[in-house]
Amino acid sequence: MNCNQVRDLILTDYLDDRLSGRILDEFKAHLLKCADCREFEQLARQAAIEPFKGLTTAKTPEAVWQNVRERIAEEDRRFSPSWVEVLGNSWKNLLGVRPAAAWVGICCVLILTFAVGQHVSRQKVLKAQDKEKVEYLAFLLEYSETATQNGNSGYGTDIEAMFL
Repeated sequence: MNCNQVRDLILTDYLDDRLSGRILDEFKAHLLKCADCREFEQLARQAAIEPFKGLTTAKTPEAVWQNVRERIAEEDRRFSPSWVEVLGNSWKNLLGVRPAAAWVGICCVLILTFAVGQHVSRQKVLKAQDKEKVEYLAFLLEYSETATQNGNSGYGTDIEAMFL
């Protein structure tokens, strides 16, 4: 630990008895070897601690604390409007300052909603059509397997005989 670190700790934590553990051990070891830091610690103690030694802690009257609480609550009410006020003010600002931009935004939202709805419904139709195709292919495969087992090698059409 160097002198600057020790002096910072003297002014921040040591005089308030907030040092502990390894840091306190290093701090005390430095003070034992460094006369300048010991002198700085004594001067800081005389300037910051000694003048207040004989003082007693005054109790703050409850009326003062109540006044502080009321002012904080009043300030909170003044600076935190309700969600209705926020929504109303936002709507007024949006339509009052830039009505064209507001309408464009509303139209974009409506168009996107419609497009997503169409896409979803189209996907449902495609899934139904795909299911029908799969069922048809399964039927054909089953028919083909049945025909092969019975000794037929096809659907019994002349065109098959020509190409097979």
